[in-house]
Amino acid sequence: MATEPSVVYEFGPFRMDPDKQTLLRENDPVAVTPKAFETLLVLVRRSRDVVSKEELLKEVWPNSFVEESNLSQNIFLLRKALGDTAENRQYIVTLPGRGYRFAATVRTVTEQGEALVAQARTRTQIVIEENESERDHALRPLTIPQKPRAGLKFLLSMTAVAVLLALCAFFIIRGSRLAQITPDKEWGQLTFFTDSAVYPALSPDGRMLAFIRGSDSFIGRGQIYVKLLPSGEPVQLTNDNTVKLAPSFTPDGSSIVYSIIEPWDTWEVSALGGGPHLLLPNSSSLTWIEKGKRLLFSEMREGLHLVLVTSDEDRGNSRDVYVPPGKRSMAHHSYLSPDGRWVLVVEMDSEGDIVPCRVVPFQGGKDVKIVGPPNGKCLSGAWSPDGKWIYLTSNASNADPGRVGPAGWQSAPDSHLWRQRFPDGEPEQLTFGPTSQEGVAMAPDGKSLITSVGVEDRTVWLHDKDGDHQISSEGNASSPSFSSDGRRLYFLMSNGQTRGEELWMKDLAGGELDRVLPGTPIQAYSVSRDGKEVAFTMNDERGHSNLWVAPTSRRTPPVRISSPVAEDSPYFLPDGELVFRAIEGGSNYLYRMKTDGSGRQRISQERILDIFDVSPDGRWVAVATPGAGNEEQINLGTTKAFAVDGTATVSVCAGYCIFNWDTSGRFIYLSYPAERGMNLALPVMRDSGLPMVRSVAATRIEDFGRPKESQAIPWQVESAVNPSVYAYTRENTRRNLYRIQLQ
Repeated sequence: MATEPSVVYEFGPFRMDPDKQTLLRENDPVAVTPKAFETLLVLVRRSRDVVSKEELLKEVWPNSFVEESNLSQNIFLLRKALGDTAENRQYIVTLPGRGYRFAATVRTVTEQGEALVAQARTRTQIVIEENESERDHALRPLTIPQKPRAGLKFLLSMTAVAVLLALCAFFIIRGSRLAQITPDKEWGQLTFFTDSAVYPALSPDGRMLAFIRGSDSFIGRGQIYVKLLPSGEPVQLTNDNTVKLAPSFTPDGSSIVYSIIEPWDTWEVSALGGGPHLLLPNSSSLTWIEKGKRLLFSEMREGLHLVLVTSDEDRGNSRDVYVPPGKRSMAHHSYLSPDGRWVLVVEMDSEGDIVPCRVVPFQGGKDVKIVGPPNGKCLSGAWSPDGKWIYLTSNASNADPGRVGPAGWQSAPDSHLWRQRFPDGEPEQLTFGPTSQEGVAMAPDGKSLITSVGVEDRTVWLHDKDGDHQISSEGNASSPSFSSDGRRLYFLMSNGQTRGEELWMKDLAGGELDRVLPGTPIQAYSVSRDGKEVAFTMNDERGHSNLWVAPTSRRTPPVRISSPVAEDSPYFLPDGELVFRAIEGGSNYLYRMKTDGSGRQRISQERILDIFDVSPDGRWVAVATPGAGNEEQINLGTTKAFAVDGTATVSVCAGYCIFNWDTSGRFIYLSYPAERGMNLALPVMRDSGLPMVRSVAATRIEDFGRPKESQAIPWQVESAVNPSVYAYTRENTRRNLYRIQLQ
């Protein structure tokens, strides 16, 4: 039987051999990656046809889910290898909204040089190239059918009118769409880590890029890196276990400053390497303003209250710029406008939720402007160099907010780039799709920005005697909680078809998985001891949190518990009453009441931050409280156990530590989110239901009594039956930095 001859493809000076996986330019090998070669092969075999991005992803990465940015990177590498330039696309052209096309004439020949097919087609239409201007779009020729000469005059008149209308449209579009991201522009990938790069920051001259190599784009552990642009190798500058955020360059570009938490301080490290050193205590997200003469930063006040201030470098002449309402609210990041009159602020409210960005006057005042999508959760921002545009990353108004929960910080999913003309424009979404963007570093010339692009997913897992088992299998899942008998596991999960996170339940014996309250977006929940009711938090149309109660049988609809103030974080007591957090006058307090809203009473007059758990016997509530007022406690605070009857308060651990009981009440599970691997199961004393603490508030494992009976656990336990059966959430983040051109 005759075999098909091996073929190669020739175009211009290039020769492509699919069998040998080689690309030659006048007999000299051209280096391309295997996936780039496969991408080119698909385009060459379908020469002159438009190949959609979806088709390319399917053919080059079959049976795999990959980001579109991988395809863009391959196209970028291929154009570079083939010698294509932005001004002259000889080989690969982009058709906006349609895909790619291989433009050169391709000859298919046998390996010995025998011509099989000569593919050459005459172009009969104008193709919109990637670098085509908007004028070319507007003045694209009209296809006019042939008519008798009697109608020629009429047709010419209509053509002239069409051209005039197109010109008008061009100038209108040009004036209204300055600096818009061109959808078909190639995103230039700057880092290529297998984990994550976040928090981009550019030096004043735009030649150096600093960032954090770490999984969390808001608050998380990581190391400071720097690289020369465009193609320098990333260099690691720090090597420690601290939680880091908000890197920025000094005015001369010689050093990088960054923030840590617990305590909230600013550190400095040379861009050339060397050990970091403390620059300014009690400061966060520090930047230089007024040509390097002054500082702008967030300062911690009593009760985890981050206030935006400005001062000289020695902290002299300090004044408040913006004091966010609420004694637990936090102005996390700030960006001064180019004219020095306004500050763009990233803020967390008293409930620990990220809220829309706001622009506040630098000189103080009440003229506060909300920017970005309504009720969206804004994580970062930047100004255009002329001050006419604000760029920010935010998720949509109906998406799950980033917030502080029982497992520490949970990021806001589906964050994309937005822009808004300042001061009176409407927010415009610039990027879409399955990947999210977080962090904005504007280039000094305003022609591009750098952001962190990638995907994040959270899955719920169960650990038992047989090992670890994944419980959730789609979307993002979090907040697992065992039923009181340990037979069912509840958790929150969202996917592309839900309005937020919904409550799900897994029967651990039978394996059935079911939605408890379909169509109800939930932020925090508690299931009654008998499993017949669920109390949960849901935001209203204004973004304020309210408490709701619903039967798990779905026989009647959920009922809102009426209250004049925001309330959240419900926990059922054994008798069916609720413990919850109420926000009054900007402060948080611990309350209890019946599920119909009656019998409402404050458990303690002490202000709190967050509620973590209620003991199975209903005696104690685990609560984070703000610091006492001195410099150390402002940064640390204390986690305490409040007696539900209001008779006692016991300090358990210093700093922001989290603890909860297992369903038996025999162990607590303690973790320090800021300390890697500090997750422990500690036995409780039979008489008190609390662990033995030797000091006023423990700061290390040795401060707890019976340390030999403690057990180290590799994950932060969110719910447990005993130290051998527990549930937790895994977060998987993959992000890299990209430069996006602005038109």
